Amino acid sequence: LRARGFLQLRGVNGSLGMLEQARARGLYQRLSLCTLGQEPLPGPEVGAPSDGQVPCNAIPELLCVTKPGGLVCLTTRTNLSNLQNKEALEATPGRLEQAGAWDCLPPSWRWYPASLPRMASSSALSTCTESRRRPRLRK
Repeated sequence: LRARGFLQLRGVNGSLGMLEQARARGLYQRLSLCTLGQEPLPGPEVGAPSDGQVPCNAIPELLCVTKPGGLVCLTTRTNLSNLQNKEALEATPGRLEQAGAWDCLPPSWRWYPASLPRMASSSALSTCTESRRRPRLRK
């Protein structure tokens, strides 16, 4: 982000543990504890990765930076504005598995699926894969 001109980074999270991890990285000018929906946000602008921000054609690159046996976890939402991205995202792991690039693992749930149709509510929406690639040596 700094290379692209983002010089003032502020982090907001509802978990003290995540804030400590962020603090240890030394990238943020300010970190705030905030639970969304329970208190006002600490700043006027807050952003988070959402619908379509990671294009499907970027997924193979994730394999290049994942060590053999490492995990890549993908989730998406089923809201109407994201249906095209959702369909593409759901097809990508299968194509990469057929190519021998990774193994799709069976979905597992830590929480119950959301009951609203706009939420990530099917096992196809939460995909975890394991890299099969051999280590790539970098010069």
